[in-house]
Amino acid sequence: MFLEKFFNPQSVAIIGASVDEQKVGGMILKNILKSGYLGEIYPINPKYSKIKELACFSSIKKLPNSVDLVVIAIPAARVTEALRDCVGKTENVVVVSAGFSEVGSDGKKLEEELKVIAKEGKLNLLGPNCMGVMNVENKLNATFGAFFPVKGGVSLVTQSGAFVSALLDFSQKYKIGYSKLATIGNKAVLDEVDFLEYLSADKNTKVIGFYLESIVRGKEFIEKIKKVSKKKPVLIFKAGNGQRTNEAILSHTGAMAGESVVAKAAIESAGGLYFDRLESFLAALRFFASGKKVISPKILILTNAGGPGVVATDMIESDSILELAEVSPEKKEQLAIELPKAASLKNPIDLLGDALAERYQKVLNIFANDKASIVGIITRQAGTDLKQILKVFAKASKKKATVPIYLGGKVFRHTFSRLADVFEGLRAGWQYSQMKNRKEQIPVFEKLPNFQSIWETKIKNTLDANRKMLTFKDATELVSMIGLDFLESFSPVEFLALEKKSFPVVLKIDDDQFIHKEQSGGLVFGIVNQDKLEAEIKKIRAKFGDLKLTIQPQVEAGLEVIVGAKIDPIFGPVLMCGLGGIFTELIDEKNIFVFPIEQHLMMEKLSNSKLAKIMEKKGIALESLIEVLKKVANLVENMKGFSQLDINPIFFYPDKNPLAIDIKIILP
Repeated sequence: MFLEKFFNPQSVAIIGASVDEQKVGGMILKNILKSGYLGEIYPINPKYSKIKELACFSSIKKLPNSVDLVVIAIPAARVTEALRDCVGKTENVVVVSAGFSEVGSDGKKLEEELKVIAKEGKLNLLGPNCMGVMNVENKLNATFGAFFPVKGGVSLVTQSGAFVSALLDFSQKYKIGYSKLATIGNKAVLDEVDFLEYLSADKNTKVIGFYLESIVRGKEFIEKIKKVSKKKPVLIFKAGNGQRTNEAILSHTGAMAGESVVAKAAIESAGGLYFDRLESFLAALRFFASGKKVISPKILILTNAGGPGVVATDMIESDSILELAEVSPEKKEQLAIELPKAASLKNPIDLLGDALAERYQKVLNIFANDKASIVGIITRQAGTDLKQILKVFAKASKKKATVPIYLGGKVFRHTFSRLADVFEGLRAGWQYSQMKNRKEQIPVFEKLPNFQSIWETKIKNTLDANRKMLTFKDATELVSMIGLDFLESFSPVEFLALEKKSFPVVLKIDDDQFIHKEQSGGLVFGIVNQDKLEAEIKKIRAKFGDLKLTIQPQVEAGLEVIVGAKIDPIFGPVLMCGLGGIFTELIDEKNIFVFPIEQHLMMEKLSNSKLAKIMEKKGIALESLIEVLKKVANLVENMKGFSQLDINPIFFYPDKNPLAIDIKIILP
C-alpha cells in the first residue's frame, strides 16, 4: 500500500504555492483549503512569508519536519532542482508541471532526469504533466481542477487532466459520487498498474475507471485486471485508437492486429471492460456507480407512452448482446388483473399515460423474482407523480437491475435520460457479470520435439541470406510439425522434373521484397499446361529477376480464412483469425486472442463472430477452426524470436480437413 499517503496524507506541501489564484500553485492551495482538508498544509515559495494565514517557506528543505505528500507546481526548468530538494523530506511527490516528454526531445531529457532523481532518492513520483490527486473520503483536493465531487464508490485514474475536468462536470450533473481520483500524466514513475493495485484493496472503491492514452506495462496490467475484476468492475476508456503504431507492418496480421484491437482483446480476456467511445464509457460508469447488477441479457420494458416503448424495443432487437424478455402466460394473467383493459400485456408493457406510482409498483412486484432487468420509461404527462414513481424504482429489488428513464429535461440521481445510455450500461453490466463468473482455465501447450534446433537453423539460414522472411519451403516445414495440412509445393526445377505433372497450377514469387504477391504481380493462377508455365516463368523472371519461385496445384477453393500471429510490443504474443484471401483487409472481420489463450474464451468469442455465421451457412464446423487455432497457438509458444506470422489463406471445407495454401514467417 505504498500509495496510501498520496490519498491519506497527514501533511501536504505545495512547491509553487501563490497568492495569485490564477496560477496553478495558487489554485491547488485554494482547492486544498476549500475542500476542508484537516491535515498540515505547507506553502513553499521564496516570494512570500505567509499565504492565506499559513506560514510560507522559501524551500522544502526549510520545513521543520518531513511531509507525507509534496505537490510541485513550478516551471519545468526548475522542477529537477525542486525534486532533489524533496529527497529526505518526503517519499511521495506529485509533479503537475508541464513541459516534459509531451513537448519533444528537450522535455524528454528533463523527464529522464526526474526518473533518475526519483530512483536514487526512493521517491514515488506521480506525473509530470498531471492535475494531481483527490480523496473525497478525507476531503483532499490536491488538484487545480474546478470541481470537487460528492462522495461515492467510483475511483478514477486518468492520463489527462482535461478529461478529469470534463468528467467531473458531467458527474455533477448526473450526481455520480467518487472516492478517489489520480491523474498520472506522463507516467514517468507511477502508472496505471500501481494505482490499480492500490484501488483493488481500497474498501471505499466499488468501481475503477481508467482513461488511458498508452499502456506501458501491458502484461502486468492484464494480470492485475484478472485479479481485480473478480472483486469489482474495471472500466477502461482507451484513446489514441486512430494512430498507427511505429512497427513495420509487413503482414496482414500486423495490419489487422493494431494497437487498439490488441488492447481491447487483452483487457476483455482479463475481465476488464474496454471502451473506445467516451459516451459508452460515461454511460457504463454511471450504471456501475448506481450499484445495480445485471443477471441476464433479457430486458423487460415498462412505459407510460407507446412511442418510446417502440423505440426501446427496436434498439434491443438490433443489439448483439441484449434481448427482449418474453412475458409468460402466467404473468400476463397477473397483469390483466392489475392493469386497465387498454394496457399492453406483452413486452414492452404499456402502463398508459395515466399510470401513477402504484401501477408501476404492482408491475414491479409481479416481475420481482424474474432475472430480466427492468427498464421503466417515464414521460411527464398530466397527473404523472414523477417523484413517487422514482421512489418506487429506488426501492425495487437490488438482486437485479431495475432502471428508470425520465425522458425530460430534469436530471435525477440513478435515473437516466437517454435510452442509449441505459442500454450501454445494461450491456456492460451483463458482460461484467459473465466475465466475473467464468472460471480461469490455464492452457497447456505441447513442447514440439526437436523444434528449437530446427527453428534456430531456419533463423540462421534466413539472416545469412539477408532476408527477414523465411523461404516458403522453410516456413511450410515448420508448420508441418504442428500437424496442419499444407498444399504441396515445388520449385520450378522440381516440378518440371516430375514424370506426371498435374495442371492447372499456380506460380508465385517467394521473396521478402514482395510480401503481398498478388498486389505486386507475382502471383499467376490458372496455368493449364507446361508451355504456359514456362512462358509465365520467363515473364516473372523478366519482371522480378532471378528470385525464388514456387509452384502449387490449383485446388478446389474452400472458405478462405486467415490465421496469423504477431509479437505485440506491449502485450506479447497475439493470435488472430478472420476472413482470408482477398477479403482479409476488405472486410472488417478479425478475432484477436492474447496469450495465454483459454480455449473456452476462444470458443465463446468465435461463436458470436461473423466468421462463425459464414462457416455455419457453408456447413463447416466451427470446431475445425478451433483445432487449427490451437495448433498455431502451439507453434507460437514454441517459436520464440519471430515477429509476424500469416497463414493465408487456409481453405475450410464441409467434408474434409482444412488445407493451408500460403504462409509467411517474418523475423524482427
